[in-house]
Amino acid sequence: MRSILTSLVRFSLLWWVFGDISEKESIICEVEEECSSTEHPSLPSFLDRWGDFVSTDHPHCVDKNERDCPMKALLNACVKSPDVMLEECPFSCGLCSNYDTEKSQVKTCYGDLQNVNNQGVLEVIRKTQQYMIHQVFVNETYAKIRSSCKNRNVNCSQWAWEGECERNPTYMKKECAPACQTCHWLDIRIRCPFDESSAKERTTWSEPGDLDRFFWSVVRNDTLRTLFSLKVLSGPAEAIEPDGRPGPWVLQLDHFLSAMECERLIDLGHELGFQRSKDIGRIKYDGSTDSYESKSRTSSTAWCTESSVCGKDAIQQKVTQRIEQLVQIPINNSEALQLLRYEENQYYKVHHDYTPLHAGSMAGVRILTVFLYLNDDRLEGGGTNFPSIHNLTVLPNQGRAILWPSVLNDEPGQIDVRTEHQALPVERGVKYAANAWIHQRDFRTPLHMGCGV
Repeated sequence: MRSILTSLVRFSLLWWVFGDISEKESIICEVEEECSSTEHPSLPSFLDRWGDFVSTDHPHCVDKNERDCPMKALLNACVKSPDVMLEECPFSCGLCSNYDTEKSQVKTCYGDLQNVNNQGVLEVIRKTQQYMIHQVFVNETYAKIRSSCKNRNVNCSQWAWEGECERNPTYMKKECAPACQTCHWLDIRIRCPFDESSAKERTTWSEPGDLDRFFWSVVRNDTLRTLFSLKVLSGPAEAIEPDGRPGPWVLQLDHFLSAMECERLIDLGHELGFQRSKDIGRIKYDGSTDSYESKSRTSSTAWCTESSVCGKDAIQQKVTQRIEQLVQIPINNSEALQLLRYEENQYYKVHHDYTPLHAGSMAGVRILTVFLYLNDDRLEGGGTNFPSIHNLTVLPNQGRAILWPSVLNDEPGQIDVRTEHQALPVERGVKYAANAWIHQRDFRTPLHMGCGV
């Protein structure tokens, strides 16, 4: 791959933009003067014959295989195998194209056609070509992301000219990386550098035993016991109630939320709009993860993000502050509150909140879950079941909170498989709930930086 991409750079088989927009001049491909067949034997022969510039009216500017070339180009073969593709499929690879006089668009070799409505946008495209030629395709810093660095919207160059790269960097630096000249931003190691050795002081439960110390501090808090009828459903033998189960910690706190707070969270979920719940999917081109609908999870979700009407709601903020006080961890370590709706026969089969992809990230893994039940009236089923903790099941009760760890006491960065759980099917009525996932380190600041996994 390295030699192929290097040859692509040396031959400079990329678009240049010339002339005034009003003249509707052709977009042509420049081959650098130092590139010759003597110095670079693999230089495509047609370029040697055509000289410095190739334009659409050249008789050889056609694909040798009009059926296969467009699909191969779509699959990025022009970048991956230029020696073959630029010889066999010059048109599909973008070696010869005109400025589109009807649609005012320019075709480039790195992503979507670009809309053009003034000379300034053409200048952005020209500078983008220089950037791609002299940096992205020659510097090893970009090795992992070369083929992913694309303008993913037809207006990228227009927006860059308007200053959106600076005003809206989280979106533009990734979705319009060539136009913003930020291809390096697609490499999550560069965009989101993380030094584990220096992060220890910012890490919650960084030492063996920290997890147990936290749970003991909650269990021994007389105020919490009195206010919320705190009950140890599972934990060390010396901590559990007579009907408790030995195992990982699972605490139950009743009346943690008032009826009014529960009703407000339900209303906020409806204001946001509940959508089908999704699971974490594949890693995307920028190192973040995709999501997908799973047959094992049929509930619906509304995310109470900071910028939403829910995030700005005073009652919701009061609830999250109470969670922060309970877990003794800064609220920035928590993901946005996830509001949940389960209709009859809906469920979430056995799963774990720990996500291996979070390991080594700026925020770290999920270490703790706080789950809130928002209603119980005319509701049957829908309990939270822990099959590995002697089949422990917690039933919905309005205002009830339960919390459990996702990691081990002795290795607080590693999964505790015993806390896998499931949302049992709702048998009658509609179940409303919410949960907060707490991470080892600050989650929200990296998210705003485009470093959420």
